[in-house]
Amino acid sequence: MRAPRGLVTHAASALIRTFRVVFLLVPAATLVYAAAQFREVPAELDPDPVEVWSPTRTDEIFREGTVTLTLKYEPRTELVGLDLSGLVTSVSVSAGQPVESGDVLATIEGRPLVALVSERPFYRDLVAGESGEDVRELQMLLGDLGLYESPPDGKYGTRTARAVEQWRAAIGDPAPTREFLASEVVWLPADVEHRVVEAVNLHQGSPAPASGEWVVRFSRVLATVSMSANAEGTDLEFPAELSFDEITIGELDSPTLNQSQMDRLSDLVDSGQVRPAEDRAGTETASTSGQTIQLDGRVRSKASRAVVVMPASAVVHDSGTDCVWIRRDTGIAPHRLEVVGGSLGVVYAPSSNADIAEVLANPLEVLGSTRC
Repeated sequence: MRAPRGLVTHAASALIRTFRVVFLLVPAATLVYAAAQFREVPAELDPDPVEVWSPTRTDEIFREGTVTLTLKYEPRTELVGLDLSGLVTSVSVSAGQPVESGDVLATIEGRPLVALVSERPFYRDLVAGESGEDVRELQMLLGDLGLYESPPDGKYGTRTARAVEQWRAAIGDPAPTREFLASEVVWLPADVEHRVVEAVNLHQGSPAPASGEWVVRFSRVLATVSMSANAEGTDLEFPAELSFDEITIGELDSPTLNQSQMDRLSDLVDSGQVRPAEDRAGTETASTSGQTIQLDGRVRSKASRAVVVMPASAVVHDSGTDCVWIRRDTGIAPHRLEVVGGSLGVVYAPSSNADIAEVLANPLEVLGSTRC
């Protein structure tokens, strides 16, 4: 006999509700039981921190660190024209070229513009009958060129006038005269030793610069370089090698660079291969006017140093004192030492600590509050 359909449906629904209750209550009861068991674990059963002892080792290291170099430059020298006028017909100098006394810098409407070394600038035109210290300067210059053989007397006579005419012809003047024109000479100060062109303000086919404007600018000259350690309390050890990234300047016997090293450093800065730090962009801008810039470099001592290597976690810092914890007959005790460097999770101590065979690697975890 078959059961009525309504009765079967009612029984199925009851069975489904029963399964739902079981599936919900069993996991919940399990969680409640586990939580109760967890709360009932006595605190005294928590495990104590385990002492971790790490062996030390000896090694040879090269002391190195970062340094700041302060570069001070002399002001750039600019050669200035006097009463220049006319069209520039040719230019004879370019960047990177040295300039010597007597060199032709350019021609203005065919007439040479010459750089001359003297104690003071020529400020006036000179003709026969003139006299003065500027005439004496001119006679000395002509004598250096082998064109004036008499002793300089400061008087513009026939021999001086003839020598001026010969000099003008020798430098390519198409119509040389016996008159010395100050406007066709650019003064090259006698005390300027560095005479390498950085920029030229003469352009073929353009008007000559106005009176008082520069015509040639020499590159800046590095006057001094001073060095200081970046890390407070770090002593530099020499001889040492100075480098910037992958560029080596050379070996230094002291914090002072020799002239060859200064020249190399100056060339690297001027070429952009060595640049001021990004956080010193302001001083880099100031350096373009020939003042001061700062560079971050690295020095590495040439002589090795014996050290004891141990985990950095073993060192406790206490009121300016460093110590590690070692085994003694009376138990674990602190041992004071000096940290002289470190890298990659280890620190270096002087070789006088070589008798320490092992150190407690986790003193803060094991001992809690520690004092050296």
